[in-house]
Amino acid sequence: MSLVATYVKADDGFFYNCPILSGEGWFICFDDDEPPELVIAKDSEVKFENVFKKLGIDYNKIKERKMGGERFFDGEFKEALSYFFKLRKPIPSKYITKNDGKIKSIKEIYQGVIYDPTKGKEI
Repeated sequence: MSLVATYVKADDGFFYNCPILSGEGWFICFDDDEPPELVIAKDSEVKFENVFKKLGIDYNKIKERKMGGERFFDGEFKEALSYFFKLRKPIPSKYITKNDGKIKSIKEIYQGVIYDPTKGKEI
């Protein structure tokens, strides 16, 4: 969880504040001090490769880290696996299921973390 505003550039040209991309049994979240993270419920039949393919995200050199605790899915805690990755292009806006607002230009914010892979800033 970010302690500051975390804006991520999407393919529609907007920067989304704290966006979450999600589907059945998985979600992707962004943090100010960790790489982007795909979280998949262990009891789900979802495979990380399929989520990345669906979203058009390169999944080479993915780092898997098993979480010590549980994560929250659809109102209940479940065991989960996390996959950390580098974002090499803007996130697909049609898969953003939650966010805390969006801006067109980073000049609109006072402070925060900006993830803009189009400017050579990989996360």
